[in-house]
Amino acid sequence: MTDGYFPDEESAEPLIIPYQQLSADALSGVIEEYITREGTDYGLIEKAVDTQIAAAKKQLEDGKVLIVFDPVSESCQMIEAQMLESYAKP
Repeated sequence: MTDGYFPDEESAEPLIIPYQQLSADALSGVIEEYITREGTDYGLIEKAVDTQIAAAKKQLEDGKVLIVFDPVSESCQMIEAQMLESYAKP
């Protein structure tokens, strides 16, 4: 129901959340979801979880991935910066 007091949820823009503003526990949860989202099959060489976590943190520090909150689904996740830029273009 949109009666002027609430924004149209279908058109709500995702919010970029600076990773530095998250608690250590929240950041760990978001990173864990990110590294397990695609599964753990890396072919012949299996990557240790610690290695994956370190790589994800480095990607955040380098700005290659961003933490985004989606107000429609009320969820938070890490996505590649390029993907977010491509969604923003008309």
